[in-house]
Amino acid sequence: MIANNPSECSSIEEVLEVCRNVVVAANHPCIGTANGSIQVQLIDTPAPFTYQLVDQASGQVITGTSADFLFLIEGLPEGIYDLTVIDGGGAMYSITDINL
Repeated sequence: MIANNPSECSSIEEVLEVCRNVVVAANHPCIGTANGSIQVQLIDTPAPFTYQLVDQASGQVITGTSADFLFLIEGLPEGIYDLTVIDGGGAMYSITDINL
């Protein structure tokens, strides 16, 4: 199985620029594993940031905070996710259908 052989595991990073203040990069997981990640970069927005990531299929919700303009949400299995980020000024940014 590819999942059991790291040398056959490809890591595909897809950069999605979804709005003028947020850049999202999706690092696709290896087959059968939960090692995908979503990198979020906020531009010209005040910190701190809170985020909510929702797996569309399972409904699982991951929440967190970051004081950094660039942060990583890790340990994600293959799926389609919706991300909401709120900056320190209260502005909300929603990115839907992030495909891992």
